[in-house]
Amino acid sequence: MAGAVPEGDIDHDTAPDTLSTTPAEAPISRWLGTATRWSVAILLALTPLPLLIGEGPGTLAITAAFAAATTLLAGFERGPARGVFVQLAVIGLAVRGIALLLLAWLESASRTVVLGPDGVGFLRAIHAIVNAGFALPRPSFELFATYDTAHLYLFAGVVGTLGPGLLNLHAVNCALTALLGPLTFGWVRLVAPAAALPVGLLVTFYPSIIYLAATDLWKDPSVIAATTLGLWALAHIVHGKDDTWRLAGFTALAGGALWFVHASRFYALWYLEVGVAAIAVLGLLRGWAVRRGAAVAVLSALAVAEAGPVMAGWPASPLFFVASIAQATNATSLRYYSAGLLDEVAEGGRARPNDGFAIDTVDLGLPERANILQVDTDTASAVPGRFGLVGGAVQIGRRVLGPFIWVPPAAWTPRAVLAGDYLLYPGMLFWYVLLPGMLVGLAVTAGRIFRGQAPFMLGVVWVFTVLYWAQFLVINLPYRQREALFPVLALFAWLGFEELRQRSWAGKMYVFYWIALVGLALAHTAIRLRVVG
Repeated sequence: MAGAVPEGDIDHDTAPDTLSTTPAEAPISRWLGTATRWSVAILLALTPLPLLIGEGPGTLAITAAFAAATTLLAGFERGPARGVFVQLAVIGLAVRGIALLLLAWLESASRTVVLGPDGVGFLRAIHAIVNAGFALPRPSFELFATYDTAHLYLFAGVVGTLGPGLLNLHAVNCALTALLGPLTFGWVRLVAPAAALPVGLLVTFYPSIIYLAATDLWKDPSVIAATTLGLWALAHIVHGKDDTWRLAGFTALAGGALWFVHASRFYALWYLEVGVAAIAVLGLLRGWAVRRGAAVAVLSALAVAEAGPVMAGWPASPLFFVASIAQATNATSLRYYSAGLLDEVAEGGRARPNDGFAIDTVDLGLPERANILQVDTDTASAVPGRFGLVGGAVQIGRRVLGPFIWVPPAAWTPRAVLAGDYLLYPGMLFWYVLLPGMLVGLAVTAGRIFRGQAPFMLGVVWVFTVLYWAQFLVINLPYRQREALFPVLALFAWLGFEELRQRSWAGKMYVFYWIALVGLALAHTAIRLRVVG
């Protein structure tokens, strides 16, 4: 792909040997060493707990597999980056181990295992796959009425190997998200070295991704991990200086990871392909040098990701994307929120509490019968266009700023907290802090792309991010879909704040942003008190 693309004093031909250009590199390195030692101690302390509570040795096997995967991936890094990769992975796993333990205790205290509609459906599908000996009578997309099934086989493999029980499934999700920090660090250092370590740390400690991994049974952790692994491998292919064997390894990793993405969240692969095509065309028009080996490797990885699932009966991601547009634009529930606060105010009624219902008929393989609290979102009751442009702006505001951290649970009980989006609140604080930087970073990077000053993969990720975020703003998707973007948005946030630091007026604007946010919180709270009170 593109050869050396200077960005300030960064030469991307030499970026693979660069760890970071931050002035505070030495103190951060010392902190990483201390944090890693504590993390190892925490992991050793947590290791026997599953055995003591009768869960079996499954988490031991998962930890061993995580160590093997970390060692393999870190081996592809160069110089001091290899050690940082391992450190971020160990720290990430320790943090998630603590979170998983706390959430397990919270569920035990409330005698509730929280699963949403997706989680219950996934659990049933997992058992169906295992009971069929992984040889279903018909293709999985026919039996389960969805083309997003790769994660089902991942979970089924865990259950078939380690036995039933949610703890092992959550532990796998935690292990996968523990790799997000080091993988993000690994690819960001090739396109924006000064941002690599800060962004890697942000992703490692981002609370919402930890929450998504340690509770319910979502596919998002595996999808985000596969997408990030694909970005990491592609960045090394394009911007690294690797021999034939290392290039082949990166190609295999990218192809396998993106294959998983195709069969679990097809449009993520399509947005990435659009990014590669768009930046490649822009580069050719600007006369960028093309490394034949890198171009062949990237195209091979994308071909494997497309052809593999297609040969098994999946539609090609571009065709599937076009077909899905009609479904999204014709389905009211995908475009409009269900009747909420504004609807109730317009009707002069009272705000409705979140509806939910409990089922206890799914065999989780737990020591005793589980009480599963399944939250029913009831989006089908939406009324299109009730508020016109104002309603559209409100819906976009909900998607960008929600869930609103100033709206408390109906009751401060484990069951009430686990049943809603309240455990996303800590992550929303991260989101509020970084949002101005994200927007500025995306805008600044757009200018660099069109001036031909951005590295190839940074341009690809920019296109991927803009398309994905635009979809979230247009279609009524779950909040966790937005969280899937955090590993890339964190980079743009850092780039944005680096740009804002050079502007004298930026500090005042940031203060006004927080004043506006607090004003929105107060106004929203006042309206709620009026309607509910």
